[in-house]
Parts: sequence; C-alpha cells; structure tokens
Amino acid sequence: MPGLGKEDVKVMIEKNNLVVKGEEKQEETSYDGEKGRKYCCKIKFEPELFKIKKIKAEMKDGLLKVVLPMLKEEERKDIIHIKVD
Repeated sequence: MPGLGKEDVKVMIEKNNLVVKGEEKQEETSYDGEKGRKYCCKIKFEPELFKIKKIKAEMKDGLLKVVLPMLKEEERKDIIHIKVD
C-alpha cells in the first residue's frame, strides 16, 4: 500500500472476512480524475480457528503486516477428543 500511512488503513473482522481498506488523501486531483489511491481486500477465513482478540496489524514503509495467531488443536471448541479404551 505505497503512499499510505497507518492512519489511512483500517483492518477489521466482518462476519467471516478479514477486511483491509486503505485510502490515500490528496488535495489535488490526479491525471485520471482520482483523489488518491484506494485499496480494499476481503479474505474469507474461519474465525473459530484463530485467536481473534490477539490479531495484530502493523504498517511500515507502505507494507501492511497482519498476524492471525491460530488456536492449538486442544484449544479449539469444534474438536472433541474421544478417549479410546
């Protein structure tokens, strides 16, 4: 996302999607009639496989890094372990 700062980027969870939006603010209109760049990306994922409260996003030199820590198998609620006798 070259040209954007961290204040220009929003990262959110919306239903089962990780949504990344960014918009460059410019005073003057460019040659194609646009006022800055716009970015939007939706990535579908299964929220029950990740530690939602520990998701982190970092913006540095125009590069956005989003870390989604996964739950360990024993932490997942959708897996039921059955004891074998």
